[in-house]
Amino acid sequence: MIASAPPPLPRVELALTLGDRTFDLRWRALVGAVIAAPRFGRESEVLAMVRAAGQAGADIAVTSLPPRLVGPATRAGGLPVAARASSLEAVEAASEAGATLVLVPADLVDAVADTDRRGAGGRRRRGDRPSPDPDR
Repeated sequence: MIASAPPPLPRVELALTLGDRTFDLRWRALVGAVIAAPRFGRESEVLAMVRAAGQAGADIAVTSLPPRLVGPATRAGGLPVAARASSLEAVEAASEAGATLVLVPADLVDAVADTDRRGAGGRRRRGDRPSPDPDR
């Protein structure tokens, strides 16, 4: 009688790294705070909401606000910011604003991946951060 070994079990890593934080999704859910439009349309309001979300225990701030409002919160650090984008231009703008994660509709995923593979024609690629040194 020949006994064959069972097939190897795949090892699935359920970790998500956003910025300098890694979340082990095997043991707990990622907590996202939805950041609403600011009452007076000011960047400082968005920054205050993102900070408050972090103090309340959120792991990530999720927003669909324009980049000019989100930029200060992404540059301040602390809580990673995910931006919703509905077009390739919005993806690029969110990336330029410093969003840690850009959420796109399913029908846009292939176009974003193609743009990322081509290197966006010399523009920054997703995940790149602007350098504080202007000579770099």
